[in-house]
This record gives sequence, C-alpha cells and structure tokens, in this order.
Amino acid sequence: MKIINAKKRFLASFVIVSVLWLNYSLVSYFLRDDNNILHTYIPVDASISLRINNDILMRRMFYDLFFQSNFTDEELDRLTFKGESTTLPALGIDITQEIVLFYEDWNDKSIVGWLFHISDEETFKNYPLDDPSIITSSNGSIGCALILSDLPTKNESVRFIKYAHDLLIPSEDRSDIKLYFGSPPNNSLLQCFFEGEANGYLQKTGIDIMFEEEKLVIRGKGTKNPLLDYSLDSLHYISEPVRKEYLEITAGELPDTLRSYVNFLFESAEVQIPRISSQHVMMYGVEIDNIKGAMTILPKFDAIFRFEESFSLEDFRKTVTSVNSSNIHSKQQSFSIGNVTYSMKQLSPTEIYVGITPYPKIDIKANPNFFQLKGNLASLFTIEGTGLIAQIAQLMPEVQNSKQFLGTVEDFDIRAFVNKENQINVDGTMTFPKEKKASLEFFSYLIRF
Repeated sequence: MKIINAKKRFLASFVIVSVLWLNYSLVSYFLRDDNNILHTYIPVDASISLRINNDILMRRMFYDLFFQSNFTDEELDRLTFKGESTTLPALGIDITQEIVLFYEDWNDKSIVGWLFHISDEETFKNYPLDDPSIITSSNGSIGCALILSDLPTKNESVRFIKYAHDLLIPSEDRSDIKLYFGSPPNNSLLQCFFEGEANGYLQKTGIDIMFEEEKLVIRGKGTKNPLLDYSLDSLHYISEPVRKEYLEITAGELPDTLRSYVNFLFESAEVQIPRISSQHVMMYGVEIDNIKGAMTILPKFDAIFRFEESFSLEDFRKTVTSVNSSNIHSKQQSFSIGNVTYSMKQLSPTEIYVGITPYPKIDIKANPNFFQLKGNLASLFTIEGTGLIAQIAQLMPEVQNSKQFLGTVEDFDIRAFVNKENQINVDGTMTFPKEKKASLEFFSYLIRF
C-alpha cells in the first residue's frame, strides 16, 4: 500500500509539474516581451544592486523538475504540500518577473529597497503596514517597498514618502549600474552590481550567478581602485587547516559598513587597535558556552591579521583582555574565554597570528588572489558545546538541513584577482556530485523548511 501511495504521489507531482512547466513555457513564449526595466528605477546613489531573474529561475526549475527530478517520498510530500495549506498572502506582486533590490545611504540612515512588477495594484495598496520605517509606493505597473534602517523623525517621514514617490519616476541617467543591468541577462539567475567602497579592492563590479549542470557558477568583472597598490607582496599564510571541515577566507580591508560596526564595538569597550588591512582565516565553526550565566558564542578559527601599522603581540593581548577581564584569562602567548583557548604569535611587526592551534603551519608567499573563499561551507554550521543551549542549537532543523545540504558540495571556491588586461576577475563554482543537478539540490534544500 505504501508503494502504491508513493507512486500516486509521484504521478500527481509529475502531472502538476508538467502542467506548470508547459503552461509557463507557453505563456512565456507567446506573451513575453522585454519587461526587464526595473533597473531604470534604481537610484543613482545606490551602492549595491541585485536583480533576481525569476522568469529564468522558474523556467530552469520547471525544466529540471520535469526531466531530471529524483525526489524522495518525503520531498514529494513537501512538493505537493501534503497536509499543509498552500495559501500565500495576497501581495499584488508578480513573482514570475524580475525583482530588484538595492542598498543606499540616506541621510545618517540607510535604505534597503525592493522594486517589482505589480499584478494587482488594489491588493498591493491595501496590504496593511504598521511600521513607519517601511513604506510602499506604486505607479500602476511598478511597485517598490523601502525599509529604513531606523525609525524616521517627523521631518524624515515626509521626505521618506516623497522619496518613495519620486523613485518610481524613471530617470535618464546612464549610471554604471543601469548600463550593467541594461544588457540581456542571458542565463543568469542572479545579477549583482556594486560600486565599491572608497578603500576597497573591487570597484564597479558586476557579478552573474547561474546553474550549469551540477555546478553553481559565479562570473564577474570589475575595475581596479586607483588609490590602492595591487602588487604581490610576500605575506604570511596558514598553510594547512587542522580540521577536515573548514572554510578558508582570504580578504583585504573590511568594507566601510562592516568596519564601522566593528569600530563601534571596540569603541564601546574602550579598545583601540590599528586598522586591519587584510586577513587570512581558517574557520572551523563555533562553540556555545555558558559563562557566568550568559550564553557566549566563541568562534573557532586560526587566523592571521595584518595591520596598517606596527602592532605588538603584547599590545594585542592587552587589547583583547581589556574587553572583559573577568571572563578572559590571559597568559604570555595565549588567552582563554570559557573552554576555548586562543594562541598568539607575532609573525612580523604588522602581522599577528591568533587561533585555536598552538603551533600552526605557516608559509610566506605572494598570493595572486586578494579575495578568496574556499573549502567546506558546512563548517559555518558546526556547533560545539556540552550545555543545553548548544545541544538545542545543534538539533535545530535550520542547522541540520544546512549542514546536510552544504555537506554534499564537493568543491566550493570563489576568488578575485587581477587579469592580464589589468582588470578584476571574479570566478567561482559550487560543485555537487556529477549525478546531481545544482538547481534541484537548491530546490530540495529550500522545500525542507
């Protein structure tokens, strides 16, 4: 009986997906026009923009489901929403077309904006919103939703409403963002463009993300920052991770937004350190500990931090222990927080090693990749600890599903480097086993929640 029910569910799913795919393909073929116009509404001062090409994404998903799917009984139950409501909130938004997101600094706040096509303007306008930091607007066919980083003042509320109204008046400016998104998306599922920070290595960079068989492929190009030196200096790098599961991170100076947050934390603790110019990190996961009745999340890593000016090991040790001397136990070459001990070593006047490995293997080399992420992304969800909170975190479905999904990735590598034309290249792949389809692996992961 179980086999018969499984076959019935498979047949039902097959019919549903077939009808959806055929219907979507026919509608796309006969009725589709060039509706990729949302980029014309992106504000000229946006620093980051992302376009989600839902039409391409849905066509690819339905095609792979129709011809390549091999879902389990449990996944078929989720796919057919067995025993669950399939009612979605009425938003009046057409999710079969492109959606654009952008980030922009506004006064002393920031705005995250969403641009989309409207399917039902009345429904969209009547959707209840009771948060003054969120506002929506539409011009009949195009809509936007704007999220302010903080509650606006009375004066800001008036200007915020005007901003949302003016946003939907297309401008004629030919900014780099609009020129990039003005090109056909081809097979790109996601496209991202960012202007770059004033001190960042990547400037005016466009990145395309697409599925190719068992791979998620990332391709991008950008320009060099004329204020920075891209020469290959010989620096210290950790040559071997001490654990099988790790994520290797090679990065330059922190972006302004992240650095301002880090600076705020240090200033709150009355701690002063030189600006970090670059870092090389082997990330192994986190440990959740209970320190004096408070939950503490302790990262487990080996890292080399490089500073813009000389910074001694003794200064670094004093800086770290001054954050909360009652919880941090310091020695000459290490310090401990809870059950985690971090070793320290001075590598050069501007380079310091900090990590859980007392004697790491370190090399000196010139690395052509000024940015790189490689290794096992599942390590980000490695949670250790013996306390109740740690055990609960380990059993959370989001953690287990993510570890299972990312654990199937055979290779992950994304890097940025200077090419022969003296421009910036961004190349990356996330590779699944050959018998898998990257699109279906992502879809299978999403329907687990």
